[in-house]
Order: sequence, then C-alpha cells, then structure tokens
Amino acid sequence: MTISAATVWEVRTTGAQTNGGGFKAGATGTDFSQQAAAQYDIANADAAGAGEVILTAQAAAAMVGNIAYFVGGTHVTVGWYEIISVVAGASLTVDRQVISDVGHANVHLHIGGAFKFGGALDDEFTEAPSPGNVIYVRTGTYALGENVSQAKAGTAVAPISWIGYKSIRDDLVVRTDRPLFECGGYSTIFGDYSIHKNFRFKTTSLAGLSVGTYSIIFNCKSQNTSALTYAAITLGSGSRILFSEAICDNGIAINTNYYCRICSCYVHDSKSGIVLTFYGGSVILSVIDTCTLGINCSNAYGWTFANNTIYNCTMGISGINAYAEAFINNIITDCTIGASWTTNTLNNFWDYNCWNNTTDVVNVTKGPHDITADPKLKDPANDDFTLKGGSPCFAAGLSLNSDVGLP
Repeated sequence: MTISAATVWEVRTTGAQTNGGGFKAGATGTDFSQQAAAQYDIANADAAGAGEVILTAQAAAAMVGNIAYFVGGTHVTVGWYEIISVVAGASLTVDRQVISDVGHANVHLHIGGAFKFGGALDDEFTEAPSPGNVIYVRTGTYALGENVSQAKAGTAVAPISWIGYKSIRDDLVVRTDRPLFECGGYSTIFGDYSIHKNFRFKTTSLAGLSVGTYSIIFNCKSQNTSALTYAAITLGSGSRILFSEAICDNGIAINTNYYCRICSCYVHDSKSGIVLTFYGGSVILSVIDTCTLGINCSNAYGWTFANNTIYNCTMGISGINAYAEAFINNIITDCTIGASWTTNTLNNFWDYNCWNNTTDVVNVTKGPHDITADPKLKDPANDDFTLKGGSPCFAAGLSLNSDVGLP
C-alpha cells in the first residue's frame, strides 16, 4: 500500500518539519493536520515485529486517517505514513512496512500538526504525497533549507496539486497574500503532472519554479536575481502557465519545451523574456515588457502568438531560422527592433499586428492588414497596457465573423 490518493496535506509557518502534516479526506478519525503542533508525540512505542503494526497504549480511534511522521528508533524507516486502522489502547497500523527487522526499540512518531518548509526535510517532504494528493500551503514566508526536487509524479487523472491560500482553502489569493518561497541559492523542481496555484518564488539558483511534463502553473510569480543565465520558470513538455508573472535579471524569465502554452502572463525586466524550444506551443494574451530579448523563437517552429503586447524591448522577437510560426493580433511597440530573422521565412504567418518601433522588422514581411502606428497604450511605464481612446488597434484585429460561416 501507499498513502491514499484522497490525502490532503497542510503546510504552515507555525508547523514543524517532523509533524504528520496530512489527513485522508473522509477517514473516520479526526483531522489533526491543520494545527501548529502534533496532536500525539509517542516515544518508546513497541512493534509486533517487522511490518506495519505499532504497539502503544496511546492508540485512539481519532488517529485513523492522519499521517504519522516516524522520527526514529531501532529498525524504523523514518518518514511519513498513513494510519489506516487502530485498536484503541493497543496498536495502530500504517499503510506500509515501517519496522524493517526484529530487535526494534524506541519507536518514536508524531501524529498530526502542519509541516513547515525551512529545514533539512524540505525535499523529503515533497516525496511523501501520492498521486491525487493536494498540499495546501498557508500564506507566509518559507526560507528553504535545501534544494527541492520532487521525483514523484502525478498522473493525468490524479495530479499532485500544490495550492497556496490565505485563510480559506481554494480561494484565489493575489500579490503578497500568496505564500512566498524564499529559495535563496536553492531551487524547486517538481515532477510530471503537478499543479501549482497561488505562489511566489524568489531564487538565485537554476530556477525559482521548474515543473515536469503536462503540469500547470496558475497565479504564480517567480523572480530569479542570479548574476548567471538561469531561469525564473522552466516548463516541461506539454505544460501550461496561466495568469502568472516572471522576472529573471540576467537569464530567462520563462523557459519552455515541446507543446507548452503561455496564457495571460506578465513577463518583464529580464535578459530573455520567453525562450521557446522545439515545436507546437502558443503564447497568447500576454505582456512582454522591458526585456533585452522579448521572445526568442530561434530554436522553435510551429508556435502560435496571438493577442500579445511586446513593449520596450531591445529586440521584440528574434527568429533566426524559425518557421511555421503564426503571429496574429499582436502589438509590438517601443522596441529598438520589433522582429528580426536571419532569412525572410515566408511560411511564417504575420497579419493583423500593430508595429511602432525604431525599426519594425528585419527580414520579416508584414501582413497586408498589419498597422504601422502608435497603439496608444494608456500608461505602460506603470504597467497599464490597455488602450487609450482613439487607438488604431480598436476593432482592427482578426476575429470570427460571418465571412467564415458564422451567423
């Protein structure tokens, strides 16, 4: 067996590294995970031999469904285990073997209490949840004590979900109400099929937030202040990032892979805003602001770019030899060069864009419906990229209409 897919975990700044930190939703016991201290600190427990059964007079029915952290003892495999049954006053049974051999002694475990990031068990904790588990992280600042590299993966039907919250679980939290991971020189790397909502990350390491294949990032902010060419966010193949912000002082704000989707994101003040890799993704409804290079699609093909604003970049878009791209309904303005390719690659599609740069294009052919005019952004210097009245971009984009069969 392993920890149930229905288990819900709790992380709080008031918790402890050796707390149980979780409870199986729907279990018959009492959820002790949403409190600062462990409900039970059982020392010098015994065992019935190698296996899953722990002998203790403190055993109580309320323990069922809680996660126990086994702190140590002779022949004890330290870690997090789910309590699946109890004989009151006699024993408790956990989900898998915890005692590895005979001769056990001084079995020590904590039941209940929230986990707290910021020590030598940070990485170990990320390996405890099973596919389908949800880990709720309450608002506050968590200074990592080591690199986090979650090797365990979720699945398409049972992802591992990390959700930040302020006071009510699953509420949308914004700005500084989102939990902050102060990574320092450490990085956070999560496995495939993971979900991350409502977080902030600051790092000087490889990546503030890196996810595996087919993962989701929503409402997160990541900033990398390293002097090296690292990244703020790295996406695995097929991953999606939505409603998020990325800054990388000297590297890449968002680094991608195959089939990635970037939607409604704010990428700014970075050496490279978005670096595209391989093929088949999209960048839509996003703002790329004040980057040395806004979008680098030099090593990519088959991407779609729609309804983005690229502002105040030295180079808005660099393609070199990129092909089979589509650029529709974008505003590229106040850049030194709007878009540049090594060779004019005519199977890229450009149309219904607005250009207003020192040099709009190099080896790029504008589309017949492109506009060359000031788009009249309201106040981009203060992050307002909406359009003023009288903007030439109003009603100038490509949209569905009766010409394609719609009534």
